[in-house]
Amino acid sequence: MEIKSVTQKTTIKETGRTFTTAYTEYDDKGNEILSIDYDDNGEVLSKNVTKYNEQGRRTELTIFSDEETVNETHFYEYTPEGRAAKETIEYEGGFKSVKTYQYTDGGLTLITVDEDGNTEETEKFATDKDGNVTEHTVIDYNGEQTLHQMSEFADGKLIITKNLDRDGREIDHRIYKYDEAGRMSFLGILNPKKELLDSHAYQYDDRGREILQTIGSRGKITTEYNDELRTVTVITSTGTGNIVNQTVSTYNEDGKIVKEEDFNTVREYEYSYFPMPE
Repeated sequence: MEIKSVTQKTTIKETGRTFTTAYTEYDDKGNEILSIDYDDNGEVLSKNVTKYNEQGRRTELTIFSDEETVNETHFYEYTPEGRAAKETIEYEGGFKSVKTYQYTDGGLTLITVDEDGNTEETEKFATDKDGNVTEHTVIDYNGEQTLHQMSEFADGKLIITKNLDRDGREIDHRIYKYDEAGRMSFLGILNPKKELLDSHAYQYDDRGREILQTIGSRGKITTEYNDELRTVTVITSTGTGNIVNQTVSTYNEDGKIVKEEDFNTVREYEYSYFPMPE
């Protein structure tokens, strides 16, 4: 059955108070058409309304800052091949930005201009023959480079990422390693001298599910699975072994989450479904 809506309710353990936290609605193709976040008094914190074309591509996104106030609206256009071509953003107050997508054999350039045609941002992606992004740059409205990232791949997998400053000097250097099954086993963050600043190491069970993430000497995230009870328990602890939090997630027979419980709250999810076709 296709999900029509999901309602999230949160209970604060200390007070026993329960309130609706979020609501999400989908069309019969599985596209999200409405999402709402609420505060603990039931007031709308934010709301997104999305429209799609017959091909299931998003054509319009309206972002509200409360129940009624429109903060910005995005309109999307596509090439005949279905690739993104243009995004127009209309802001509260009458301002507008237009982002265009320019494709080449070697990558993609995104240029954003304001309502007067002045360039707000230029973003470029260079790709290899397999479509992997090997270079990513962002230039702001002053012509200043705010991002320059270089990446290397081997057998289709990311192995090195370097962040550079505006003069081309290395800011940091990240390395990625994988196990024999192709799963990420290690992420290391190094300074320009190649000294290790931080790391994440990953272990998996025989079904390929992550069971342990070790974050340098600072802590661990342990994941335990109970297939019979359909629960997943995530335990976050410090490097000295003190448990910081524990979240137990319970799933239904369809694999949809129905409950999350940590030290302070219980979050429950209620689903509605489209009728089965006759």
